[in-house]
Amino acid sequence: MDRLPLAALLALLAAPHLAAATPFLAAPTLEVKARAWLDGLTAEAVGPSIHVRGTLRDNLNQAVPGAQIELRLIPEAGAAPRPLMAKTDPQGQLSATLRAPGEGRHQIEARFSGGSLLGPAEGQAAVEVGRVRVQISADLPAQPSVRRPLSVPITINLPTGGPGADIPLQITLDGERLPPLRTDRRGRATAQLPAPTPTAHRLTLTVEPGAGLSRARWSGQFHGARPLEVALAYTGPETPAHGAPLVFRGQVIGAEGEALDVMLLADERPVARVAIDEEGQFTLSVDPDDTGAGEIDFRALSNAQDATFLDGASRIVTVTVPAPPPPSPLWTRIPLALAALSLLLALWRWRPKRAAPRRAPAPTPPAPLPAFEWVKQAEGGPLRISVCDGITGAPLAAAVIPLGPEDPAPDLTAPPPAHAAAIQIGPTGALTLGAEITPHRLWIYRPGYAPACHPCPEGGGVIIRLLPIRAFIQRRFVELLAEAGRPILRFGEDTPAQAGRAMIERGWPERPVRALIAQVEAACFGPTAPDLDALAALQDLLHSLEARA
Repeated sequence: MDRLPLAALLALLAAPHLAAATPFLAAPTLEVKARAWLDGLTAEAVGPSIHVRGTLRDNLNQAVPGAQIELRLIPEAGAAPRPLMAKTDPQGQLSATLRAPGEGRHQIEARFSGGSLLGPAEGQAAVEVGRVRVQISADLPAQPSVRRPLSVPITINLPTGGPGADIPLQITLDGERLPPLRTDRRGRATAQLPAPTPTAHRLTLTVEPGAGLSRARWSGQFHGARPLEVALAYTGPETPAHGAPLVFRGQVIGAEGEALDVMLLADERPVARVAIDEEGQFTLSVDPDDTGAGEIDFRALSNAQDATFLDGASRIVTVTVPAPPPPSPLWTRIPLALAALSLLLALWRWRPKRAAPRRAPAPTPPAPLPAFEWVKQAEGGPLRISVCDGITGAPLAAAVIPLGPEDPAPDLTAPPPAHAAAIQIGPTGALTLGAEITPHRLWIYRPGYAPACHPCPEGGGVIIRLLPIRAFIQRRFVELLAEAGRPILRFGEDTPAQAGRAMIERGWPERPVRALIAQVEAACFGPTAPDLDALAALQDLLHSLEARA
């Protein structure tokens, strides 16, 4: 046997080691690329031209500029695709125009082959060339009555704005096809539907492609509703006595057992409200002072919390409300008697007597002070804050928290939060902030007083007047009485209970009003001063009453 060359022998000895090292030398490389997609790809035909638009984006929703995109037009007849290369603009927008080989439905395919760091993307869009897409509109009520058939007027217009005359129309109601319609020369038609049931329904109108038209579709939803009938009658005399209440009786038909409210209008102004009983009957009493004198038109409205009912209205009932009686003949002599008495008093005072020293005029009661007052000073200077009592004007020691625009609005019925950076004002009631502190709002708190939060100007001075909690509650109660149409409460002469009875007679809910009266009496006339918990409870009750009103 011939001897092997030295090179061959060395190759044989190294072969196992090379075979073991081969997997490491020929290991495949992994390429990680970002995902891309074509966003909003649309195709619109204008004559024989097709305009294609879209946006190429990456996985971070950023536009990809300068990308090559291949567009292919696939005709309906199956002709060979015609590729076109387009490039996205600096904003990643794609805009290209293709020429269609003929009429019919065509498919646009767009493909981005990808790049070194971006993966491929594809998109498709359909377009009809040579066909007109009409516009369908229908006047469909949201809650038609369940007691009579439904007529739906339909209009079809061309893209030019003209009427779509003699166009066949398919009608589908809740998935069931109805007899087709055809528009008249004005592009109008009327769909006659059966009386709906008290459930949700869907109406679909479709124009099928053909005769130069593309497919068009309109869909709408409606809910059958049961109408409410309201009967109203005046039960008092034909000419009521002056000052006597006007009593009306009536009934709501169509929603027996439902929770309903009935509102009585006098010349289209609400004057009374009441809840009906299980049989739908109601009684309303109206104070003539709330209506005025003369011929007044009354009408009752009813509404249900259930959306399957339609609001009902009664016929107008006219009642002649008498005017106040004229003064008696005795009142005509009173002015003469007063004139004679004034003349006698003047003669008696005219007698000679010693001149009395002139008295000083009675002091005029001061006007109510504003809760916040800004004293303008030089711009850029420090901010001076003064806190005083809103009743007496005496300076108060309080806690002031400067708030920035990013701070949330504080709860004015709670003490300051523990983490807030409060600045204490001494007994002088004055504090000057440095120019480096520019708060957006000021939050002021002192035990026994209602907290306040006011916007803060840049530079200058602010005067903030805090109200004691009792005075704050009295003012909020007076504001609520004004909203209820009740005269301002005269503390010391009227009681909150008297004001509450007037509010209940005007239709306000009785239980929350009585709870409010009890809280106001305990807070304003109780032996101990109220705290912030009482103020918070009162605020919640006031908000609920204002929402119900």
